[in-house]
Amino acid sequence: MHIMHKGECMEEAGITFVLEALNVVKDHLGNFLIDTATSVDLVREVGSDNVKILYDAYHMYLNEGKVCEMIEKYGEFIGYLHVADAPGRGEPGTGAINFRTVMRCLSDIHYQNMVGFELYPSIDSAAAIKAIHECSESEGL
Repeated sequence: MHIMHKGECMEEAGITFVLEALNVVKDHLGNFLIDTATSVDLVREVGSDNVKILYDAYHMYLNEGKVCEMIEKYGEFIGYLHVADAPGRGEPGTGAINFRTVMRCLSDIHYQNMVGFELYPSIDSAAAIKAIHECSESEGL
């Protein structure tokens, strides 16, 4: 099925379809969908509120390096957000992404959609979950 028909199908089913751009720096060499702007262009072309982007902070930090700028610019198109730090894909606070700032950006745009934590904990799971909660709660999310 062509992506242009996905919007109609998703609307009829009452579900949201998300497109995820992946990094080509480390994990997905040769992938065609590699940046936020192109992802949003595809969503706009489909023209359905039931087709959004899955914004993965890890992938987009590696490809673009401007996580908050992209969230602020394209927040209305984000239907799902993946959280993992870069470059090691650990929990927030283990890499280069300032997740307190990211959480503030999400709060500023009144983000209300799903957030998933797709990461490899560098510590035991309970401690990683605690770190995630502390990061989220620091910005009132």
